[in-house]
Amino acid sequence: MVGHTDTRRAVSRRDDALRRADRHVEPPRRADAGRIGRYLLVGAFSYAVNVALLVAFVDGLGWSRPWIAAPAAFLLTFLVSYTLQRVVAFRSTAPVASSVLRYGILVAVNTVAQAVLHALAERAGIGLVAGQLVATGITSAWNYVAYSHWVYADAGPDPDPDPGPDPDAGPGDGGGAAIGAGGRQR
Repeated sequence: MVGHTDTRRAVSRRDDALRRADRHVEPPRRADAGRIGRYLLVGAFSYAVNVALLVAFVDGLGWSRPWIAAPAAFLLTFLVSYTLQRVVAFRSTAPVASSVLRYGILVAVNTVAQAVLHALAERAGIGLVAGQLVATGITSAWNYVAYSHWVYADAGPDPDPDPGPDPDAGPGDGGGAAIGAGGRQR
C-alpha cells in the first residue's frame, strides 16, 4: 500500500504545480481599443477643463500665458484627470499611493513641457487655444504609454485566491463538490 500512497501524492503534487502554473500564465498585453477610446474621452474632458481654466487665467486674470497661466491650469486639472484616467480609462487596481506619485512625476515633466510648448507657440504666433491643442497632442502620445506601463500598471498578479484541493486529503474528505474561494464550485 505504500507504493499506492506515494504515487497518489506524486500525482497530486504534479497536478497542484500544473494548476498553479496555469493560473499565473497570462497572455501578452495588447493595446485595447476600448481602453484607448476611454483614454481619449477622458483626455478630451480633461482638455476642456484645462482650456477653460487657461482662458480664465489669461483673459480673466491677465496672467502670463506661458509661465503662469498654462502651468497653473495644467496643475489644477491634475485631480480630475488622475481620477478619471485611473477609474474610467485604465480601470487600475494599482496601489493609489504609488500611482499618485508616478502621476505626479509625469505631471511635473508635462508641466515643464507645457510651458516650453506654449512659449514656442506664442513666438510662432499660434493662438492660445490652438497652442494648447498642439501641446496636448504632443504630451498625450507619451502619456498613454506612461499611463499604460508605469502610472496605472497593476502591481502584478493577484495573490492566488484559490489554492486548490489539499493534496493530502483523502477521497471522502469534505464530501461533495469542492468549493473554491468566493464560494464558487470547482
